Amino acid sequence: MAQTLQEQELEQSGFARTPTVGDWNVTLGAGLASVPRYPGADRDRARLVPLGDILYRSRIFLGPAGLGVNLIDAGGWRLGPVLGFMPGRSESRDPLLAGLGDIQNSVSAGIFVQYRAGPFEVGGTVRQAITHTENGLVGLLHADYRITPARDRLQLFLGPDLEFANARYNQTWFGVTPTQSLDSGLPEFTAGGGLRDVGVHANLTYRCTEHVLVRAFANLKDLTSDITSSPIVVRRTQLVIGAGLAYHFQ
Repeated sequence: MAQTLQEQELEQSGFARTPTVGDWNVTLGAGLASVPRYPGADRDRARLVPLGDILYRSRIFLGPAGLGVNLIDAGGWRLGPVLGFMPGRSESRDPLLAGLGDIQNSVSAGIFVQYRAGPFEVGGTVRQAITHTENGLVGLLHADYRITPARDRLQLFLGPDLEFANARYNQTWFGVTPTQSLDSGLPEFTAGGGLRDVGVHANLTYRCTEHVLVRAFANLKDLTSDITSSPIVVRRTQLVIGAGLAYHFQ
């Protein structure tokens, strides 16, 4: 599971953009990625990456953004609600997290909007944790430029992204309460909300056959604002890189 919903979206964007012939447009696959052990860590770990998207009648989708509905899908615009999964964090993931306790997984609910014109696309999502509300609210703004140099067999998506979070989210992920300070030995720290990180991303998809796809992706981001002063932020610059194989059918 990706560390954040934002990473999932940026790693897997573009799968559902294949023209739909029937009611279903399905891509399923998996890969491997190198990711920070947690946001702000100076060490990485390998993890499995689910790759794919399921789209029904260009209206209902299930993928990295979660389960959603295109309430508006016209004139290049897509907009609707989305129900997703907000991954947590185990304190055993890194020695520096010892004593901070686990962050629980949570179901999240939110809204997405996208606008596409030719090779350009801009979009955003906002989500609030609803089963563990202390996980807070996060948002993502991103832009993509699509390059198709090999008659649709090869597609490259690249662009910038900005991630925002409220104070509750940042305090859960980067803050250290008085109790946590006693348990961990780390100094107390209170995090505020605002811009969380600034990054760039790239996804490269090669269609080996009508059904088999190879995907490579990278996301480089820099943590910003007061969370960079958190005692658990050792490295501001975070890199996710990976590749995988997927099968597409309609």
